[in-house]
Amino acid sequence: MAAITITDLNNGKLDVELIEKLATSAEFEATDRHGNTKKTWAGIERDLGAAYAVETTGANRLAAEIAAASSATAADIAAARGNTYPTPAAGVNPAGTPPGVPVNAYFTVPSPSARDSLDLYQNVAGAAVQQIGKSIPNADAVKKPVWTGVPNGWPDTFFTHSTPGVDFFGKKRWHSSNTAVPTLSVVPGSVFLSGKALQRSVQGTAVLEGPCIQVSDLGITPGVDKITVFGLFTGTGGAVISMPVRPYNGNVATAGQAAGLSDAGATTIVGSVVGQRMRVTIDVPAATTHVWVYPYHVTAGGALKFEALWAFKGDVNQGPDWPTAESIFERLQMTQTAGEVAEQARTLEVVQGATEFGFDGKVVVTGLITVAQGVTSPSSVARDLAFRGWGETISAPGVPFNAIRIKMVTRYALVADVGKWHTMHGLVRVGPTPHLAGTPIQAVGVTRVLPSEDTLIDLIILLRDPVTGALKTVNPIDNVFLSAWAQNAAGGPAALGEPRATMPNTLGQSYYTVATGNPEALTWSAFEPANARIGFELLNITDPVESTEFFPSQKLADSLSGLAPMVGPEIIMPPYIYGVQGRECNLYLDNLHVDDADSWLHDVNTSPANGQQLGDCWRWVPAGALAAGTLTLTTHDRRTGSQVGSTLTAQIRAAATSAGAGQNQKLLFLGDSRWASGVPTQTLLDNAVGDPLTITLYGTKGAGANKHEARSGWRIADYVGPGPTYRSVAVDGVTIPPGQNATQYTDGATVYTVQDISLTGAPGALAGTLVLSIDSGPSTPPASGTLTKTGNLTRPGDATINFTSTATLPGNPLWIGGAVNVGQYLTNNGFPKMNRIGMSIGTNDGFASTTDEQAIAVADAAFLNLDIIIASALASDPGTVFDIIMPPPPARYQDAFGVSYGVGQPRWRFKRNITLWNKRLIAKYAGQEANRIFIVPGGPSIDTVNNVPYGDLLPANSRSAISIKRQINGVHQASGGSQQDGDAYWAFLKCKV
Repeated sequence: MAAITITDLNNGKLDVELIEKLATSAEFEATDRHGNTKKTWAGIERDLGAAYAVETTGANRLAAEIAAASSATAADIAAARGNTYPTPAAGVNPAGTPPGVPVNAYFTVPSPSARDSLDLYQNVAGAAVQQIGKSIPNADAVKKPVWTGVPNGWPDTFFTHSTPGVDFFGKKRWHSSNTAVPTLSVVPGSVFLSGKALQRSVQGTAVLEGPCIQVSDLGITPGVDKITVFGLFTGTGGAVISMPVRPYNGNVATAGQAAGLSDAGATTIVGSVVGQRMRVTIDVPAATTHVWVYPYHVTAGGALKFEALWAFKGDVNQGPDWPTAESIFERLQMTQTAGEVAEQARTLEVVQGATEFGFDGKVVVTGLITVAQGVTSPSSVARDLAFRGWGETISAPGVPFNAIRIKMVTRYALVADVGKWHTMHGLVRVGPTPHLAGTPIQAVGVTRVLPSEDTLIDLIILLRDPVTGALKTVNPIDNVFLSAWAQNAAGGPAALGEPRATMPNTLGQSYYTVATGNPEALTWSAFEPANARIGFELLNITDPVESTEFFPSQKLADSLSGLAPMVGPEIIMPPYIYGVQGRECNLYLDNLHVDDADSWLHDVNTSPANGQQLGDCWRWVPAGALAAGTLTLTTHDRRTGSQVGSTLTAQIRAAATSAGAGQNQKLLFLGDSRWASGVPTQTLLDNAVGDPLTITLYGTKGAGANKHEARSGWRIADYVGPGPTYRSVAVDGVTIPPGQNATQYTDGATVYTVQDISLTGAPGALAGTLVLSIDSGPSTPPASGTLTKTGNLTRPGDATINFTSTATLPGNPLWIGGAVNVGQYLTNNGFPKMNRIGMSIGTNDGFASTTDEQAIAVADAAFLNLDIIIASALASDPGTVFDIIMPPPPARYQDAFGVSYGVGQPRWRFKRNITLWNKRLIAKYAGQEANRIFIVPGGPSIDTVNNVPYGDLLPANSRSAISIKRQINGVHQASGGSQQDGDAYWAFLKCKV
């Protein structure tokens, strides 16, 4: 190296100053000492936008500023003192010429690195200590870094795309020593503007978890090349952080752990808000598929944040020392998509039945099967890699056989793809100690199995000559070593548990292998200390035939899923489900679905375990109080069983019978016709009989103690204005009941819509009342007369109905002085302050929507009016709370809508409308308990199959001898359904007192 001149130092200082200006200047351009104009970081952000600049370059202003500040610090220290020495030793030699620097002083030495001009050292007690990361880069290295274009071996540098534990792009990307105990979570990053980070709060090394860097992504040749891994960390709580790495083949380590080093050369760092690097370079051993990176900390109460991960082929000088390497996530994503399309275009191969991409196959052996020697007590123990083969020595069986049968064999259910079996192999060696390598091989065998199956039963392997491959019958006269082992689709080891069974002529020793070589040529290891019996049936098969059955492969399923992912059902879940000791609590699955529960499979779980998952619902009769618990619901594809959509969770609570003892709850209920029937409120009164909690109901509607303020046909908007003008008419002689909220009639001057129906008797003699809303015309009908159907004549109802009297129904009792005033309503009626005001409404609001978008818009607009009612209710007294009772979905079958509405409104449309209503209700009001607003899961608790009105037993059709009952009311429950609504509120009330 030529001697460094003053000009060189000055040029270096100018270059470093340029770096600092590029990183920190508010100007958009800077000029180097050669007169070339460069864009500054500010200029890049101006042109690309800050977020895109970060995403595109993999860096950010903070990173550039740190790098510039570090370089400037080194340059300033050296330049200020002018202490440059030819070697580190010269810099600390007090007797040298010139003399070395004093203790604790800094000096520079020409760098051996191709990218640095000078390295900074400090005299520490007479020893030269290099200051890692504080070097003066040479100009060419700054402008033309050697690592330009080097890809990052971890595809997701700043953890913005990946999820811990979830592999991607067909390769293993994560590993954990215990997958049941996750230790990493994705959180916002602290160093990079658009980055995220992996956070680990778990202390210690009991469970280790981290990313896997695939060496093939970097073009590394195992056994030849090196790999360098960098990690950037922050931390809290004084976390002492380590970053070890270890090379693996599948789940088998190919070498020991290598410790990561800090910039100061230590094996740990103490986490802080400032990002700190750790790095490690290892020789990649032969057969290595990936390198596992598993950072951890050992500080109680501390936490580490893994801010960035980058890795490259070669040693530390062949890649960047800051995470500016290319992120290959998008490149791999594009490559994989193109590859999948190409693979799906391949012609199926007849030789193997299909390509591995399309189908997996298993071989089935048929023929006249005779058991030459059997086994007893067959079972199996699941294993993961590295276990891949098991065998047993027996004395000469004395019978010929041409196949072996494994009665049962299994593997670890969560084995990684690389450990999944594709073929099962058999081996027969004969000799005095046949488990040893070199023993003559009498026969071998192989059969194909399904990688997707974790357990194999009665698996037959035909024996063949090891040289010619012809089918072979053997009859050994010496000791025999029988064994089986598994291989994956690539011919590597696959996980295999021991196929346990007892053969009558066992010599009492079992064996296993974990080796990656060909087991036929290996010495097998004694299974100690367990030495459990390994057994195989010996078969004689006359005219054996092997045939292959093909099944869609997991790779095909995964690929098709990736290209056209299964769309899961749209489901709602109430935030809380309430029960009370000794009373039945139900959660009906179809009531949670926007579409139809029968299209899916369901899995309900509770913690602690409570209740039963029945065919249509989860049912729970609490034995006592439950202060805390959860219910989870997952849905699964009926064909594959795979989970679709996310896991939904509700909190479950139960009250003891004694809850609320000595209290009297004053209650007021608003709502539509379902609660205007008085059945839910009467249920509350019935449940309170003999209960230590008593209730008093208030309202201007109802009779006796059963009071309320619900109105048939009302919407939320009706409660925030004067209220609609309704007429009640007495009718008789009705044959076909009109469609509620659907059929229109006229008295000749006024057009009405039927809002509520209360009829009894037999068809042709039905009598009772109809509640009519006025659509147009005079508001005062005649005292009696005839109603004639108008509008959509296909809707249900007689063509004419006689009415004998009319009555005007009162308007909105809450509308006082031109506003909703609940407090004044209570005063005007002589009612006390309420403990709780409940409202069950929504059927009429959302009934007529024809699209999902319209249903959602209707709900959102209605809830703005609901806010007005809630605000007035809560203002009536500081102790009053407001309970929103979820409305139920319609009757379960379309029959009810055909009877109620003809062809006017299909059930499925209203089911979507009301379920979307509940979805928006939950989204808006869940978590508002602190604001005295609660959600009551009334609707989800109602049986829409058995607790809705049914008609008489009639022939299924005019030509049928079979009589059936059909549901006859689309939106109203029978008394049992309304009682379930009341039961749901009772359980809620008992949990809240």
